Amino acid sequence: MGQMTDSLRSQLIVRYRLTGKTIIKRFAFFQLLLVGCWYAGFSAAAVTFFVWVALAEVAFLYLGRTSPVAHKIQKPRLVASFVCIFVAALGYYLPAGILTTSGDLAFVLLGFMWILAAMSVNLNQYIAMPAFFWASSIPAFVVGLGAMALGFGDNTATSAFWTFPALLMLLQVINMILMLRDASDIHKELAETRAETLQKLRELEYRDRHDILTGLSNRRAFSDTGSRVTKRASPDRPVSIYSIDLDGFKPVNDTFGHDAGDHVLCEIAKRLQSFEDSSTYAFRMGGDEFLVLTENRDSRAVETLSSELIECCRAPIDWNGRSLTVSASVGIATTYGPIAAEALCTNADRAMFMAKASAEEKSVLFEADAVPKRQAFKDKDALATAISTREIVPFFQPKIALNTEQTIGYEASPRWCRSDGRVLQPSDFMNDVEDLNLTSEMMFSILEQTLEAINCWLASGLDPGAVSMALPEIVLATDTGQRELDRLLAKHLDARKHLTFEITENVFFDRSNHTIKDAIRYLREQGIRMALDDYGTGYASLRHLQELEIDEVKLDATVVAGIGSDVSNDLLVESFLHMANGLAINLIADGVETDEQATALKRIGVRWAQGVLWSEAVAFDKALLMSTDAVELQRQRAG
Repeated sequence: MGQMTDSLRSQLIVRYRLTGKTIIKRFAFFQLLLVGCWYAGFSAAAVTFFVWVALAEVAFLYLGRTSPVAHKIQKPRLVASFVCIFVAALGYYLPAGILTTSGDLAFVLLGFMWILAAMSVNLNQYIAMPAFFWASSIPAFVVGLGAMALGFGDNTATSAFWTFPALLMLLQVINMILMLRDASDIHKELAETRAETLQKLRELEYRDRHDILTGLSNRRAFSDTGSRVTKRASPDRPVSIYSIDLDGFKPVNDTFGHDAGDHVLCEIAKRLQSFEDSSTYAFRMGGDEFLVLTENRDSRAVETLSSELIECCRAPIDWNGRSLTVSASVGIATTYGPIAAEALCTNADRAMFMAKASAEEKSVLFEADAVPKRQAFKDKDALATAISTREIVPFFQPKIALNTEQTIGYEASPRWCRSDGRVLQPSDFMNDVEDLNLTSEMMFSILEQTLEAINCWLASGLDPGAVSMALPEIVLATDTGQRELDRLLAKHLDARKHLTFEITENVFFDRSNHTIKDAIRYLREQGIRMALDDYGTGYASLRHLQELEIDEVKLDATVVAGIGSDVSNDLLVESFLHMANGLAINLIADGVETDEQATALKRIGVRWAQGVLWSEAVAFDKALLMSTDAVELQRQRAG
């Protein structure tokens, strides 16, 4: 009974909404029927039914005036609404019944056609609302059957005259019953399909935010939860991140197999999950790395929780009758003000590596951000203002084709053009940008200005070639960074075709490297070129280049510096070139300062380079002028 009442309430809400949209059309067509009654000599009946239907419709509109929520509709109101519907329907059909008694064939047919047409309209309009269908259709049956009963009882009319309307009425009834049955089956199947779809969506959402093996929240969940929590950090509500790396897990995994390793990870996850409450969250970041995020804990509570986390990981784990043991290194980072979650996580990671390297300490607190510096807030305001007011702008250094010495592109890098006329190099402020967690803000500002510059080049009829700029790993590793990147690129569809993003080898060692690789793959699918910067000084190997989808490699300036003067350095560059050619990757030499270096690079086979030998990085207006002059010079040579 309760389910039926709830269904009636839901249907009533829909009917309330439909009535406001259809009443004028319905009432206008009703006037045509009343005009027929008037001409047939039933003027009094026409007036009576006009008032009848108007009052019933107004009463129903009054009952639904507040657009109520279904569960708040009381039974008296429910019953009154259905009475209004029934009374109004009876008023709509009775004039048609009266017309069938006129004795005039035209008016008889008009009456029956009205009844059958109205029944069809009800069927189409309320097929998904059975209660309203029957409330509106029963009066039609009553009026139609009554008219036929009177007709068959009238000795002045032949039976054949009424047989045809009777057959039409019977066919309409059969059609309605069949359609209602089919509609019921369809709605049942739709409901089952909808339920299955919702269940699958819930499962997909769960998998998207949870680690499949352990059931803990995953990196994507941390990106959302961490961003929300760290934004509300304050001196009265500090936020801490514990980066946990298991020690001794690999020997267990290698000795006893992956089943044992999985069992250890699941048990550790279960123990960490026991710490969760309204202000504590646990995540598995990948492999044997976990993370705990807390808020509103003082320094003593932070140390206590750290000890508890170490002890919970250290406790023996039973597996098939064996006692397996691992330990944990914990790095802690605390903030007393808003900060990017990934930045705080990076600080915790650094502390964790310190703990891992220590022979004694298993828990290390990252001290640098434990208490915010007063000067940092002032610096942050100045830097944030410089970014928002575009005092920090991109400067452009040309990339050169060594065989022709023509410009084939540019590298955009930030410069701080201060109001006092000084122009600060990246080395003067980039460390502060990173320490104050403004890396993403500055990068997006430089990106937008670079895209605008490319558009200006194109609008001037010039081809800027491939314009590259640095893309920090934090942008690729976070959902918010990727969303903002998508938004900016979508605004500049023509300019982005000329864009190249430069990344560093840190992507190979960032704990978000899988997310970063997916982001790189996605950007290349959008037509964006990717370059690996500072190559030749770190750990990036051939295997790493094969893992990433890279279009371009930039030799670090320190490698280029020894070209032409050190045979071993020449051989190293030559090996880099062969490797790049084998992978179909362009190799660009960065930091070329002398003619000797350029000559040596050409002899080795390097085709592209950049450096102060040709030009320093310059402001956009000067770069645009250089492009214009270069085009004019080419025209003169061609002429």
